[in-house]
Order: sequence, then structure tokens, then C-alpha cells
Amino acid sequence: TDWLDAIPAPAIKTLRKLGHVTATARDPGALLQQLLAFFGVRTIEAWGSIWAKPSAAFLKSPAFEAHQGAVAVWLRLGELEAIS
Repeated sequence: TDWLDAIPAPAIKTLRKLGHVTATARDPGALLQQLLAFFGVRTIEAWGSIWAKPSAAFLKSPAFEAHQGAVAVWLRLGELEAIS
């Protein structure tokens, strides 16, 4: 469950609001499984190989520190939106 720290709480809150995640931090096993399913992977290792270093090109503001997990969430939301 240490991997759950890779996804910031505000990003998880957004996923909950959008209906992609229903589990809470009180059930870390379920939350882990739902987040992996959201990202379309089965393991943390697969998430790391696909989402930790995305091949998408985008601009980042030097005024803010980008959080790898938050960026992955927003990229995946965009990917899902493009698919639908």
C-alpha cells in the first residue's frame, strides 16, 4: 500500500468525484485495485513502466512542482475522454 502515496489525495478525491474510484483510504487494498484498474494495469510494476515516464509531450510551468502521480491521473483522464 506504500504505492498509494504516489497518487496525491486531491487526485484521488477527483477520481472519486468522477466515479472512477469508490474505495476510501480505510480500505487500502480496494483503493489500490481500483486505482490500478483506472490506469488499465494489473500491477504496480506495470503502472511504473507505463505511467511513471509517459511518452506524452506537454508543457510544465516552472512555477509549480509537478507530481508524477497527479500528472498520470490527468493524462489517463484525457486518454479516457478521448476514447469515449
